[in-house]
Amino acid sequence: MTHGQKQTTVVQYTYDTWGAVTNITGDTTLGELNPIRYRSYYYDNETGWYYLQSRYYDPVAGRFVNADFQINDGVLGANAFAYCNNNPVNHDDPDGRVASTSSSIPKFGSIDAAALGFADTKNVWSIKNDWEYATFIYEIKTYPLGPGRMARYQYSFFVPWTDKKNNFVGIVNQYNSTKHFYNIVAMIHTHGAYKPKYKGEEFSSDDKKIAKSYKVLIYLVTPGGLVKRYNYKTGKTTVVGGTYHDRKAKAAWHKCGRCVN
Repeated sequence: MTHGQKQTTVVQYTYDTWGAVTNITGDTTLGELNPIRYRSYYYDNETGWYYLQSRYYDPVAGRFVNADFQINDGVLGANAFAYCNNNPVNHDDPDGRVASTSSSIPKFGSIDAAALGFADTKNVWSIKNDWEYATFIYEIKTYPLGPGRMARYQYSFFVPWTDKKNNFVGIVNQYNSTKHFYNIVAMIHTHGAYKPKYKGEEFSSDDKKIAKSYKVLIYLVTPGGLVKRYNYKTGKTTVVGGTYHDRKAKAAWHKCGRCVN
């Protein structure tokens, strides 16, 4: 834990492999009060558990206290209490939903680039499964070494969430807990597979209401392969790029003279 412009270390924590505190040096009183601990999780002094935005994790047991609401495939998927696939050295879990390798979600130079990165990894599965996937894009602020260096901003996104249906609105329930620990700058979601009677290429009225209510940019990845950004301040929708598309959607666009590149 650091303090001031010179980034003076006032508290230092030592953890074991599973995140249990083994030693606190420096201002131990402040160290005990500070709730932001291992991997920036929120630490509950009363229980000794970490809160990962969706459920609690016990570092002494090396297990989650309650089961995952979204059971994953595979052998470890059957153990809904497993933390980081039982491999916290090579995996991380930012929100208690899905474990991933620490480098599996890269950092991007802009919010639009992060949105495109999400689209490239999830729209194919969104279309094949006909599920909506959603997540938050957050800002990372770092200070390069050296005097007079300006702060550097990068952007990334959390492991995408799905309820295995077409319900993006469900993710907003996680916003209020997440915003306290991360600088959320945008929400992004897919619209599943192409459906002739469903306006999957456009933001819904609920999408726009959510953006205005939470005062963040909102992105949509369409079945036709477009990545769109809606700015709640201006009410303007902008196409920022393209990605994997549903062939049926592309064919429909051709018929009406609007081709997906």
